[in-house]
Amino acid sequence: MTDRTRLTAVLAAAFVCAASPLHAQVLPGGLLNRAENMIERGDENGARNVLQRADRLSAKAAFLLGSMCEDGRGGPADLDCAVAAYASAANDGLADAQYAMGRLVLAGTTGRADAEPDPSGAADWFALAVVQEHPQAMVALGRLHAEGNGVAIDEVYAADLFERAARVGDPEGAYELARAYQLGRGRAQSFDRARRWYEPAVDAGHIDAQYRLGLLLRAGLGGAPDPARAEQLIRAAALADHPAAMTAVGVMTLRSGAGSGEMRAAQAADWFERGAEAGDDEGMFLLAVVYAQGRGRPMDAQKALELVEASLAAAPSNLNPRERAARIALRDALLAPPEPEPDLLAEGGDGETPPETPQR
Repeated sequence: MTDRTRLTAVLAAAFVCAASPLHAQVLPGGLLNRAENMIERGDENGARNVLQRADRLSAKAAFLLGSMCEDGRGGPADLDCAVAAYASAANDGLADAQYAMGRLVLAGTTGRADAEPDPSGAADWFALAVVQEHPQAMVALGRLHAEGNGVAIDEVYAADLFERAARVGDPEGAYELARAYQLGRGRAQSFDRARRWYEPAVDAGHIDAQYRLGLLLRAGLGGAPDPARAEQLIRAAALADHPAAMTAVGVMTLRSGAGSGEMRAAQAADWFERGAEAGDDEGMFLLAVVYAQGRGRPMDAQKALELVEASLAAAPSNLNPRERAARIALRDALLAPPEPEPDLLAEGGDGETPPETPQR
């Protein structure tokens, strides 16, 4: 028996034992409908009580109880209850519950005090759900294989999983497949196909897909440039608090030519600040430039130094070498001691006009 099987068997047993013996009863198969009807009437507390008092639940009823306990519906959030109920449903073969168990195991939130994230164990659960064509499990397992997180890295298999999910209408699957084509990871690089697969994700309101499709349209990768739609998509992502999109809107504002240069600089600084506060390293760097130059914000060398150092610390390992060099150059310039100002009084001046050049 594997550790995962042993754990779930224990959890399922714990779920059965947790039922109060005072209320133990074998309820008919309509228990799920009864609970759902109570929820529709607004009585989530009653529905949860009915499910928790039963000594036996169908897989779907156990899954409903698990989701209520996890989300704090009908009572306080109770992770132990959620895990036990999900495990019972998962062991009965319910794909939604197998995926839910994978989520909790991956996050290390299985209710045990010593629980830690377990991507390998999560992969086992996701794989069970994938056999039943569960789209979210396909995406989750694909991400683990794309990153080599707890499983062997296999970008082709990951892209296959993303495509299976995408073809049944899962927006995350479409997004991940588009990324695979854009980056050439598990698929031959194709900006055209990346564009095509970003579209259904965008239609579903996927914020990151909006931003990334906007970048492709603006650059004319995979087809003709479409600057108007590119700006629309990037601005929509920025308004939804996408960190990099907020920074990108700041750059577009500076280049727009609308209004005075001073007004554009102030508006761009606002967007850079929003991006920086959301964790975008490029936003941090561009806001550092703003403070270093005093354009859009009052000049503040110390603030600029703090921001550029933060941008270097937050930068991804694959940051473009030229961009990294620009940040280092700004940091070094801010750290350099200022050049001493000439002492005009010592040279015979009055402090307002330069001294006369000595006559030979």
